[in-house]
Formats: sequence, structure tokens, C-alpha cells
Amino acid sequence: MGKLTLKNTAYLQISFTLKQQIYNKENDLISEGIMKHVMFNMKDRKSIPVVLEIRSAFENVKEDTK
Repeated sequence: MGKLTLKNTAYLQISFTLKQQIYNKENDLISEGIMKHVMFNMKDRKSIPVVLEIRSAFENVKEDTK
């Protein structure tokens, strides 16, 4: 079973980062991935602030540490 760790960057101004770690039964870290998401206005072709719905979803999320 994977362990999902969420961490915001730059107070969610224009991006947020998701980090996922996968552990085996002995609790050894066997894999991890980091994904950075940037909000983007397709018409203007520029980054924009993270929309309120997404920002609100992260307000109560704390980084999960091992």
C-alpha cells in the first residue's frame, strides 16, 4: 500500500507539489515520485494562481513524515 505525502510550495501561489512514497511490508522506502503542478491559462499561455477550490483543499493537509 502506498503512502501519499502532500506538500505545498510557495504557499500555493502558482504551483503545488505532490510527493508519493511507497513502502514495503518491512516499512522500507522502495519508490518515490514528486509531481509539480502549475496552473495555466490556456488562452493567455501564462501561469496563474492556484484556483480557490484546489487551494482550499490543501488548507488542512499537513505533510506526512515517516
